[in-house]
Amino acid sequence: MQNSNFSKALIIVIFVFFGGIFHQTQAQISENKQEQTTRIMLVPQYLINNGFRIEIDRLLKEKNRWITYAPTIYYRDKESNSWFWNSNTHGVVGMGMDVFYRWYPSRSAKSGRAFLGAGGGYSFISRKFKGNRWEEYLENNLTYYRYDTDYWNANYHIINMRVTGGFHIIKRPHFSMDYYLGFGIKYALVNRPENYIYSIYDDNIFETDFTGFGIVTGLRLGIGW
Repeated sequence: MQNSNFSKALIIVIFVFFGGIFHQTQAQISENKQEQTTRIMLVPQYLINNGFRIEIDRLLKEKNRWITYAPTIYYRDKESNSWFWNSNTHGVVGMGMDVFYRWYPSRSAKSGRAFLGAGGGYSFISRKFKGNRWEEYLENNLTYYRYDTDYWNANYHIINMRVTGGFHIIKRPHFSMDYYLGFGIKYALVNRPENYIYSIYDDNIFETDFTGFGIVTGLRLGIGW
């Protein structure tokens, strides 16, 4: 009778032991299936400045280190009104490229991982304006100014660098979402038509003309595999 009870207990122990191993193995397989090596992400906040931006994440040899390529296209063929202010831009065209390095301190990927990122890039943007400048001219040895209501273009060469931290959320095997916050530095070189005095200077942090330090934040949505 004792041997029978011992055999039953041994069978239960073996069943629980191998059942636990099987469950753990299945969990590891499921987690490995969720491991992504490539992501294509949309960055919706760039729509504020008439931009369309995607970010392509690629896993490096180490699982917690990634590189991001971020091409951006700017285009609008008519007057633009921003969500936050009335813009006097009557058209914009341009493109840019940024490259970022990401490091995930933790290898765990159950619900999400924090990350640190750093990088920068270059953009060329041409904006079309109407008026907002004064033309200087001489008449009878006197200097006069007249308001110019014609269209004109300003070209921007922009260099930026940033350092950010954020959190990457994992909810589905192929769905990716993350948000980030940090600071950056931006330098904008502007070329305008000569012999004019301009009455427009867009120097807030959201504008193309801005040069200096600022807060960098955003949200990314996309797919990964």
